[in-house]
Amino acid sequence: MLSGNKGRMSGKDWPKFHVIIRILVIILALSLLPIFLNSCSTQPVKVYQQKIPDVLLSSCPRPQYTGKTTGDIVNQMLLYNESLKLCNAKLEAARAINTLEDSQ
Repeated sequence: MLSGNKGRMSGKDWPKFHVIIRILVIILALSLLPIFLNSCSTQPVKVYQQKIPDVLLSSCPRPQYTGKTTGDIVNQMLLYNESLKLCNAKLEAARAINTLEDSQ
């Protein structure tokens, strides 16, 4: 490309050099194009937070033992199990809301 004329280009080397510069400019422009297009098309992200309903956050009442016999203990155990099922159902519903928020 360069002849032996102390760093100067001859007339026949100039068109080749000019073509190479054009190709480099085109490559540079094409490599930067996605960056410019991406920055123009990005829209702000909207964040929605859903409040967990108060009914799911309410405390589960502890059943009061009012029995006097051994049979009353069995009934009390059934009340405790129902109360525990209710609490677990509330927790599962709250977890489902949180999982739904995480996936969005």
